[in-house]
Amino acid sequence: MSAPAQAAPPVPARAPKAPRPRRWILFAVLGAVALIVVGGIAALAVSAASNKLGTTSDPLDPDNPGTSGTRALARVIDAHGVHVDVVRNQKQLFAAGRPDANTTVVVTGDSALNSYTAGKLRERVGGAARLVLLNPRQSTLTELAPPASTGYGYDISISSVRADCSTPGIAPSDVISASSATYVVAPGSSATSCFTLRTSSTTGGSNVVVLPANGSRPQVVVASGLQFTNGSIDMFDNAGVAVRMLGGHDRLLWYIPSVKDVPPSQTAGGPSDIPRAIGPLIALAFVALLAAMVWRGRRFGRLVVEPLPAVVKAIETTQARGRLYHRAGDVPRAGKQLRDHTIRRLTKSLGLPTRTDVTIVIDTAATASGAERAWLAHLLAGPLPGTEDQLLSYANDLSRIEEEVHRRYG
Repeated sequence: MSAPAQAAPPVPARAPKAPRPRRWILFAVLGAVALIVVGGIAALAVSAASNKLGTTSDPLDPDNPGTSGTRALARVIDAHGVHVDVVRNQKQLFAAGRPDANTTVVVTGDSALNSYTAGKLRERVGGAARLVLLNPRQSTLTELAPPASTGYGYDISISSVRADCSTPGIAPSDVISASSATYVVAPGSSATSCFTLRTSSTTGGSNVVVLPANGSRPQVVVASGLQFTNGSIDMFDNAGVAVRMLGGHDRLLWYIPSVKDVPPSQTAGGPSDIPRAIGPLIALAFVALLAAMVWRGRRFGRLVVEPLPAVVKAIETTQARGRLYHRAGDVPRAGKQLRDHTIRRLTKSLGLPTRTDVTIVIDTAATASGAERAWLAHLLAGPLPGTEDQLLSYANDLSRIEEEVHRRYG
């Protein structure tokens, strides 16, 4: 009799494998960083290529093909036989040759113009035939055209304005597009104001102011310039006035100031106290931070969407914006910004097209809110407040009509 078969020994259960680190997370993060770096390099390359091709998006720039640029005007003037020379910093301005009696100098983008560069510009163009300032700031007017200053009182319902003046390059019958950027001159000045905005009750600023030449400066023309952009050049007599204003001489020197133009005292301060290695060290620290985040970072649970009932009243945002302009000490401009903001919000709340005429907005808002139309017309198209108390009351009225319309139609 054979011996009974022995049972096979039990197979010991294998210990569970330790979870492997998810290396794909590290590779994914490194890949994302690489994509960001490559994207940044590509964006810089595209920007450099665009600048090399002579395109920009700066307003009133002669190389800007967009609606806010002036490329069309610059090319039309060049086609009329006027040599257009564009300089984009003070170094190029001095290298372009001193303007003479057959040169018109035009300045745009004066936000980068400081007192030092403005003084150098004034000295440089003293022998030019004409200096044209397009949409200048108050600080630029103070430096280059002291009798002129920025004006207010623009009526949004006015779309065009007649010259009603006689000065070289402008006929009394010329009509151009009205602009909110207007200028006024001091009483008793010998300057000529053209394209002045007038209503049935008040006289506002002028779109063009011409100051005669004197011993230290050429003839100065201050213009809003917005009528001469690519989007408006073909309206009314904009093109003719622009060409006569800028193309009246054999040469047009177009100066765009640069923020890099600073006084020599700010550049000749000797070697910098910042080590050259600070840049690579910052980059290395950033990479180390990313590595530490990947290495020690903890994974949280699934994201949970939770509604946040955060409601900000229109009166709060309006008053906050008003306080900002109050600190700037510019009451009329603050009122204008508040009114424009209210018109846009009313247009959106009432379901009207974006560029709806203000009279239609007033009529629709009066019907929607039950407010008197005359009061709304005074609020949205009337004169701007001149004092701080008036501005506060004005802001409260704007907020009240916004809330009323939004409550019914928002």
